[in-house]
Amino acid sequence: MKLMKVRQFAVAGLGALLMSSALLTGCSGAATSAGSAAGSAAVTEAAGSSDSGATRTVKDTDGNEVTIPAKVTKVAPTIGAFAQVTEMLTNGNGKIVAAATKQVDDNFKSVFSDYTKSNPDNNDSTSVEGIIASGAQVAYGPKSAFSDEQLQQLKDAGVTFVNVAAMKTPDEICTSIQTIGDILGKDESARAKEFVKYYKKQIKNAEDRAKKVSDDKKVTMIELSVEGGQYFVAPSTDISSQYMEAAGVTNLAADYTSDTKSANGSLMAVSAEQIAAWNPDYIMCFNQATKDAIIKDKAFSKLTSMSDGGSSNFDKVFVCPKGLYLWSVRSAEGCLLPEFIGQYVYPEQYEDFSMQDTLKSFYKDWYNTKLSTHDAESILTGATNSTVAGSKK
Repeated sequence: MKLMKVRQFAVAGLGALLMSSALLTGCSGAATSAGSAAGSAAVTEAAGSSDSGATRTVKDTDGNEVTIPAKVTKVAPTIGAFAQVTEMLTNGNGKIVAAATKQVDDNFKSVFSDYTKSNPDNNDSTSVEGIIASGAQVAYGPKSAFSDEQLQQLKDAGVTFVNVAAMKTPDEICTSIQTIGDILGKDESARAKEFVKYYKKQIKNAEDRAKKVSDDKKVTMIELSVEGGQYFVAPSTDISSQYMEAAGVTNLAADYTSDTKSANGSLMAVSAEQIAAWNPDYIMCFNQATKDAIIKDKAFSKLTSMSDGGSSNFDKVFVCPKGLYLWSVRSAEGCLLPEFIGQYVYPEQYEDFSMQDTLKSFYKDWYNTKLSTHDAESILTGATNSTVAGSKK
């Protein structure tokens, strides 16, 4: 995807545009309260902050105060989604010195050209060795990815690790984004607050439109993925289920459980027979490979979602959008998914809404990037969501 850079907008200007959304509460109260206690608390600076040895504290997901350098210039987000969030909050100011390299594709590098300069050696933050070699001051992500021994190795090497692991709900995503902003610094913390307002506003917009849909018009849906010939479905514990709910659709797999989970641990193995028994109105596919597998599977030939009135496009089986990161997972772009689903299944409620314009504005305001109409359409139709990360048009 070939993208064009545009002049950076001042955070203050963007904040003014979004200020009207401050009263909107797209993330529910209970979890938001928990979030404010663990991760989005005010940063505390130590005396003598002008000194190179000065420190400040931030709160991690568990509410623990973690001491970090007063000025953070080198970071190692340990999952791909947090690399995206970091670049978004820093406005591409080159603070990432190590990242989950397998999740950083060519589109990411095209939008955030500073990344290849700040991480020229392609240091991988999923390994302790990669983080230490990068010279990172702070690494952050789910602590569960590292053993106690590995965390001690980082500490001994002078790298502070901040546990940022809240990602299962929109509320938790809001908290984690704010925590990352607090880690990065004053300007990034302020930008994180503005983005959280924006995130909530998009969710709230979808929820408000969904309330206008009568019960007899509401549709059902599941999200499917295929790994090694096995189908996996998103239950209520996966954030995509939360996005479906915000859009006003029923996730038929919400209460489903299985002992076998997907590689990322959030999806549950499911049989073709169970999928057929659910008979969802729509199927959202993790990627194009999943849609291809579903269409070819004869077990699904009589599903409601496969009968598009003679359409050869199987429009009720659609691929989840993917910009710099997949929308149905722990992604900052995920706040656009409820609106995408809503306008897809309830078009009559979105006659005054343009998903393409909304996506273009997102890229302009948060990625400082001009997205062409062609590229926006490619994202929305799933054309950029292939089985190989980094495929470019």
